[in-house]
Amino acid sequence: MPIIDLPLELLHLIGSNLDQKDTRNLISTSHRMHSVFQQKLYTNVTIRQRNVNAAQSFLYTVARNPELAGYVQSLTLADWETYDWDIHRDWNIPRDPQKTTKRPNFDGDLIRKLVDEAADYPKEDKSKWLQDLEEYYDDAWLALLIPRLTGLRKISFEWPYGSYHVDKMLEKAARNGENAVHSYQMHPFFKFPSVRKVSGWKVAEDAKEEEEEEEELEDFDRHPTEVLKGYSLLPQCSNVTDIDLSQSNAGEGMQQWIQACKALKSFRIIHGGPVFSYDDAQPRKLYNSLSLHKSTLEAIWFEYDDQGGDGENDDEWMGSFVDFYNLKFLRLSLPNLVGLNEQGSSARKICDVIPSSLETLFLDIAWGAFFDVWDDLAEIATSRKFSKIATFYIEGHNISEPEDVAKVEWLQQRCREVGVACHVKDLVRVRGHIAYLEDTRLRNSLWPRCEAEDLGYY
Repeated sequence: MPIIDLPLELLHLIGSNLDQKDTRNLISTSHRMHSVFQQKLYTNVTIRQRNVNAAQSFLYTVARNPELAGYVQSLTLADWETYDWDIHRDWNIPRDPQKTTKRPNFDGDLIRKLVDEAADYPKEDKSKWLQDLEEYYDDAWLALLIPRLTGLRKISFEWPYGSYHVDKMLEKAARNGENAVHSYQMHPFFKFPSVRKVSGWKVAEDAKEEEEEEEELEDFDRHPTEVLKGYSLLPQCSNVTDIDLSQSNAGEGMQQWIQACKALKSFRIIHGGPVFSYDDAQPRKLYNSLSLHKSTLEAIWFEYDDQGGDGENDDEWMGSFVDFYNLKFLRLSLPNLVGLNEQGSSARKICDVIPSSLETLFLDIAWGAFFDVWDDLAEIATSRKFSKIATFYIEGHNISEPEDVAKVEWLQQRCREVGVACHVKDLVRVRGHIAYLEDTRLRNSLWPRCEAEDLGYY
């Protein structure tokens, strides 16, 4: 039977396994294939600088066919092209007179109409916007596109330096209630009613400092990024349920983002260290923020990837997770989970700080800090109180002492006897390329790689 004659449910099953390229090829084969798979084609949209004309082409598509904009549920933005007005003005850098002719098919009537319809933009801003649209800077085109995606549920982003028009659009959204990027620049996305997930790479939340006296400027005298600093998120104003951040720093424990969520289900942050901002990790502040969602959180991942710095708070005890009664997945360092006493030993037993609902425990154990962790894990694996536990994933450093090697083998045997998977990875002992790939695959199976991470390279 030809594929075109297959029942609708079989076509949808086939389509669920196709990537975007194959889907585009399939819908071009017939009217029926187009009608069946069109919505899938527009569900997940990725726009990055190396995809020339992607922002422009997609804006034309949804502007001329508004129903398609409602299909978009996931938007991935990666390092889009910008024109930095401040730098070009200060350094007297001339505009490129040839840029307007490098990309054809500019629909001037449609674009001027869309800009004219944009509310609350002064004439000067609209003129600047049109000039960047005519020269095909993605920043200007995205500022027209994003507000049209009314069904958006997930945002992944890698913010470029020099963004102006997208920031201006977000400033308007905030006003109307709708090396690292500052977290406040993403506040407006939390007010988009359909957004459920926010993913970010290189996001920095600045620690609060005593405010310096400054001459106050009117909003129209300030860059939109500066204006956004003045807009705070109200508690429980957002429908976002999942936050996923890689190589990011949270100077205040991501308090504004977390408290803005009505019911947060998952939160991950991989702390990026001084490469991205000078603020240290704040385990206790993060715990206090997450505690607002004890009844809804199902997965928590807090990890360090400092790349050149040892923060003074790295070993700080976060707090007990016993009352997080829906928590199924927990990834922490051992010191953050149980705390350390004055002798540098574990201050608490693992079983006393985790909830009985836990299914997967992912532990990062620091150098020589194994203590009685193997006994604690064996107790959890065999306890009726933790009957839901299914997986241990342990990352250790130089597990080479004979007693530790013997303890690992003993723990894995005990876990096998009760049907609990127990994976132990030594981060120091290199076991070859195949073993590394297997460890990476296993780690990603526990929680997939952050969708916003290094977006410009994929």
